[in-house]
Amino acid sequence: MAKKSQRKSKSSEPTSFYTYRDGQKIDLKKHPDQFIVRQHPDALPPSMSAYERVSGGSVRVHCDEKKLESLMTEARILATAHHGYEQTDTGEDFLITDRIIVTFKLPPSVDELGRFLGKYALQVVDTWADNEFLLRLTNDTGMNPVKLVVQLHENEPTVETVDHDLNIVVKTSQVSLPTDPSYGAQWHLHRRLPAASDYDSRSSARCEEAWQLLGSFGDGDVVVGVTDDGCQMDHPDFNSADKFAGWGYFEGSTLFRRGDFGAVPSKMYEAGSNHGTSCAGVIAAEVDAEATVGAAAGCRLAPIKWESDGPSLFISDSKLHTALTYLDSRADIISNSWGGRPTTRWAASTKSLIIRMSLTGGRRGKGVVFLWASGNENCPVHHTSSQNVPYTSGVDPTGQFWVGVRTS
Repeated sequence: MAKKSQRKSKSSEPTSFYTYRDGQKIDLKKHPDQFIVRQHPDALPPSMSAYERVSGGSVRVHCDEKKLESLMTEARILATAHHGYEQTDTGEDFLITDRIIVTFKLPPSVDELGRFLGKYALQVVDTWADNEFLLRLTNDTGMNPVKLVVQLHENEPTVETVDHDLNIVVKTSQVSLPTDPSYGAQWHLHRRLPAASDYDSRSSARCEEAWQLLGSFGDGDVVVGVTDDGCQMDHPDFNSADKFAGWGYFEGSTLFRRGDFGAVPSKMYEAGSNHGTSCAGVIAAEVDAEATVGAAAGCRLAPIKWESDGPSLFISDSKLHTALTYLDSRADIISNSWGGRPTTRWAASTKSLIIRMSLTGGRRGKGVVFLWASGNENCPVHHTSSQNVPYTSGVDPTGQFWVGVRTS
């Protein structure tokens, strides 16, 4: 009698999994017809012609469900490849990488760290603190990042927190600058347009009145960091001396900064990627410029360029950590005109860095003001807090007239 095969059928393989993000359990499921490969699109073989970029050096390959495993085997000859996942409850992408962020309860000694790395066949990519490390899985790790994060979170007593270094594709929040070079047409800065114009004076930020109170257009000692798809630094709106307090651009996971060997200013801008330049102009385009005027024209800029593809910016926890660490000693304000859905979660280490910078960071050690876009993807904005802030809706009791929001 023939012996029965003990091999599991593909139909019996699990499709539902869980892992952890920011200390919370996240249920995942595999995409049956896509996988991620850490490879530039130009290096993909013809069999992987249907793809989309998910980071500066990774693509998501779409394929027939029946060809998934064979194509992944082919991809692994070229580079690291793994299944694509989505969050079960929201359907949002969960773009794992071969990197994890580990924070130990106590700073490990050299020997203790070596034993930990050897136990899980990990490599140190970067050291963020004496107890916090960015680590990379290897072919000898024996499990994918989804399972490894669970293992470390649930069964490794020396670990305080562990997170995926997720790839996160966000969308820029589109800003349209006036094309008319006349400052008089910039309705968002003042309220001096003719009464018959198609304009509501309540929409103005009243910057002109703020300049009059300041007696200037802003202090050159105030630096605004702008993380976006780049900045055209030779634009005539930014041609005063020392307009840029710093700059940097990502190539893969490396941030090339002003003053670094091999850093080229021209790489801060790519034709067609104008969102970051527009945002920088809204912030600090100069009063004597040829085109427009920014709200804080006298302030300086420190732009950071993410890798991008159209409106998509390629960001990960480690890249955001790198960018913010660079800006920490250079910027007073950091503007990020991009955002994901309200359920987007960042690693605990990323949030801790932002909290620390908000409280004690910045060039003066008094904290950084962070600004992010809200309402992207046509999503509602939800906020809950333990602090009660009394406010009025801004509409009069009849519901007909705007009288302005009042808060404590």
